[in-house]
Amino acid sequence: MARALGVDYGKKRTGLSVTDPLKMIVNPLTAIATDELDLFLINYLGREQVDLVVFGDPFHKDGTPTELNFDIHTFGNSLLNRFPYLTIRYQVENFTSQEAVSLLIKKGTPKNKRDKSAIDVMSAVLILQKYLNHY
Repeated sequence: MARALGVDYGKKRTGLSVTDPLKMIVNPLTAIATDELDLFLINYLGREQVDLVVFGDPFHKDGTPTELNFDIHTFGNSLLNRFPYLTIRYQVENFTSQEAVSLLIKKGTPKNKRDKSAIDVMSAVLILQKYLNHY
């Protein structure tokens, strides 16, 4: 059994989440500088069985893609070229950052721990949960 990986791709930093091998539970993984994401994923995919990667797909309120949309799809395609066994999917991610902040507050996360990295990781959790219909 293989895991699924959730990705909240950003210009500076990317949040990651991962499921258990049965794809039943989504857990936070880490936040990493986006320029280090490629190397991180090569190492992670080399030691963990992953068969599905779900990227957050950002759109404006009017339904047009954001400027990050192209970068995300380009990165997803390059990942697929290197790891052809992966299934790459995209999940609309509108308002996940706001949802992530609300969830961190509900969890009782202190304000000084609700930094951008924590929000990015929680957004990655939400993206993967929504794709897997766990939300």
